[in-house]
Amino acid sequence: MNGQINNQIIILLSLNFSENKYIYCKFPLMRFLTFILISFLFLTTSAQQQTPKNIIIFIADGGGYNQIMCTDYYLYGDSGKSPMASFPVQLAMSTYNGSLQSTGATCYNSKKFWTDFSYGMAGFTESAASATAMGTGFKTHNSMIGMNLDGNPMTNIMEIGKAKGKKTGVVTSVPFCHATPAGFSTHSKSRHGFSEITDQMLFSGTLDVVGGSGHPWFDNDGNAVSVPFTKYIDTVSWNKVKSENIWKYTESRNEIRLLASEKNAPEKLFMLAPVSGNLAEAREGKSIVPYDIPVKQTIPTLAEMSLAALNTLSSDPDGFILMIEGGAIDWANHDNDLPRMIEEYSWFYNTVDSVQQWLGAKGILDETLIIVTNDHECGYLWGHGSGGATFVLPANNGKGKLPEYKYYSTNHSNTLVPFFAKGPSSEIFYSLADENDSVRGPFLTNSEIAIAVKMLLGNTTHIYRSNPSSTKGVFLTATLPCPDAKIQWKADDKTIAGANLVQFFIDPAVFKKPVTISCEVTCGETKFTSQNYEYKP
Repeated sequence: MNGQINNQIIILLSLNFSENKYIYCKFPLMRFLTFILISFLFLTTSAQQQTPKNIIIFIADGGGYNQIMCTDYYLYGDSGKSPMASFPVQLAMSTYNGSLQSTGATCYNSKKFWTDFSYGMAGFTESAASATAMGTGFKTHNSMIGMNLDGNPMTNIMEIGKAKGKKTGVVTSVPFCHATPAGFSTHSKSRHGFSEITDQMLFSGTLDVVGGSGHPWFDNDGNAVSVPFTKYIDTVSWNKVKSENIWKYTESRNEIRLLASEKNAPEKLFMLAPVSGNLAEAREGKSIVPYDIPVKQTIPTLAEMSLAALNTLSSDPDGFILMIEGGAIDWANHDNDLPRMIEEYSWFYNTVDSVQQWLGAKGILDETLIIVTNDHECGYLWGHGSGGATFVLPANNGKGKLPEYKYYSTNHSNTLVPFFAKGPSSEIFYSLADENDSVRGPFLTNSEIAIAVKMLLGNTTHIYRSNPSSTKGVFLTATLPCPDAKIQWKADDKTIAGANLVQFFIDPAVFKKPVTISCEVTCGETKFTSQNYEYKP
């Protein structure tokens, strides 16, 4: 197994640099060779490292250094008090995406950033591209989900987890099929292809837990509506969830709380909070200070859904991979709404704390790699008087009081974000943080999260049903462990002549009897075989 993983890593690293020559800011050759050397040294000592049984990735969507500072000022009266402050690995991370399309950015330049305040607002990533990078190891165009710059679906860490026999899940405070959970678990040319994304999340077999908002029968305040809002889950998927015994489905806060400690946890759990837009940030009213407008008590919290998710996922003896997103931090920053941003970040803090306490109580904290970061900053939050080469921090007004602050944008920015890690193999990120910022210090880039996971667990290919609305046959798509993979589809383990593309159509005129479809993908000298798809006419 070690030899196979080593081959995968060398293939992955070399192709990341050669396929997208500007993905890493057009790194000079020496830096590339240094990166390969560091990776080789890590691999040669990996036998002495404890591979994590479980991996949890927390994403505070749209957050950043100054959002954390403002939240700490309000909650504690001082900075450096967040639950992440005690994490042993503390680095910075760049978030730029892979192309200039749709206001994208292909680099982070430390000198330009700290000498020109406007540089950070000139181009930036968004949640789909950043989640794709973090989930697959490949940077891409803005708005693209789980695909590289060429539009090919790249294997994500949830699919790797399933191939390793682990349970997998995503939980968020925004609609369950939004860009961040989608980027870690699905593949689509657009983050707005909700029907396709929802079908993959719920019916492809990749995920064992899904949790979030986006309920069609409730509004943003958690009140029932008479006409369904089917943007996030269409009628077909809704009826399938309700009628087929695939998921343990719940929208009850009380039941979600109980599921966190249920001895016989469900095998697959779908938690759809009874609210539309997000769990709390989009509720009616303008907050003057955090928590001044109550949240409806029937709506579960991010922490409650996360603990219920953990109870299901931890039942697997092979471990699990879980992504937890505080998604509405981004929504509040887009609105330049500091009171609600602080609310959302405080609930995110509570989730990080609650999850660690739950893991500790179950005796599995020490075998869990925990990562906490942001997909990008939003709002360009600084103090008054920032501009040119001057960067002013938000000013502390004491505990329970809003700090002095100013939003300079209603959109994202190309600034570094904080990166925290703890647990087995967390030191791998020191090897990857091989760039240095004059203020933030060493930093990695977002795609290196997935690269680290692949270094630890290996790689795979995974087939999923695409074009689910087709009534003429079944379209299957294979994910790629590397960009220039060679593909061969098989039926009942026999080669199908000419079936060498990413997508394969099961033509009912050809396949008139039940058949087992699989795909073999070759990267260099390493072959990966997908799971089986059982086709029944």
